[in-house]
Amino acid sequence: MPLPRLPIVVAAVLASTLAAAPVFAQNSVEAIEKRYKTFEAAGNRAGALAEAQKLEAAVKARSGPQSAEYARALFLLGNALRELDRHAEAEPHYRNSVAILEKALGPTHPNVATALNNLAIVYEQLGRYRDTEQTLRKALAITEKSLGANHSQLAPKLNNLAVINWRLARYGEAEALFKRALAIYERDEGPEAQVVVETLSNLAAVYRGQRRYNEAGELFARVLAVAEKTGSKNLMASTLHNLAVLREATLAGVGVAQLPTVMIWEDVRAGRLVHVLPQWQPRSGIVHAVFPSRRGLLPSVRALLDFLARECVVRRQLVSGAAS
Repeated sequence: MPLPRLPIVVAAVLASTLAAAPVFAQNSVEAIEKRYKTFEAAGNRAGALAEAQKLEAAVKARSGPQSAEYARALFLLGNALRELDRHAEAEPHYRNSVAILEKALGPTHPNVATALNNLAIVYEQLGRYRDTEQTLRKALAITEKSLGANHSQLAPKLNNLAVINWRLARYGEAEALFKRALAIYERDEGPEAQVVVETLSNLAAVYRGQRRYNEAGELFARVLAVAEKTGSKNLMASTLHNLAVLREATLAGVGVAQLPTVMIWEDVRAGRLVHVLPQWQPRSGIVHAVFPSRRGLLPSVRALLDFLARECVVRRQLVSGAAS
């Protein structure tokens, strides 16, 4: 099975330098930006691009081509192009946005780091990995200097730099960066937030690259538990895929892995896998069956519940018996 493509995190907006106004003229800068955001939120990428192009022209005419407001308009135009996978067109807009912001706000302003982050993502999509890494390291250094080593804005940049290190097989640095990002995400978003489980999946992929299959399996199992609890089908599918990759690697004899009993019990029974360290048990989980009421329960539903409960016990006993 192929290795998954780890997700990178995009910054949506720069902090606004535009003054708020309670009433917007139809073609005012504020009205255009409002329409842009409406199209963007609705997933209308073509509409968002059209408004971003209007916004760029309007802000340039109002504030001038060297203003921080114009840099922000270029940033949004870059975002609109990137959403349409027009990365080569987005790149000069991001690059010009960075240059203007450095002059208008100073080279260590957080907005500079945000623009650099998105420029790095475009470089990555264009296969310019050296530029990607250098740009992300610059964005990370600016954010740490201006906001501190544990600020929430640091986490996406840590994640993205870790992804690049993972792709370059620098697993040690990738692991350290993912762990830093994970600590910030868990603190700010909670243990079951989407960014937390994505970072856990990324870290598990690093462990897999290092053939640390047992640690990878433990993290993938944690992600799977969150996916089942939240009902995220995409997350569940990707995690099951990752666990299947670990199972294949284990069957090939390349290492030891922690895998769900339901996935490997037939392999253990057939002797293809061996249960090691029987005195050590991973963190257990609970399987829930949800139904309206026990009263008037259909016989077919009752039979399914009985079957599932019985099979869970039988499979656990088979694996335990094979290890003894």
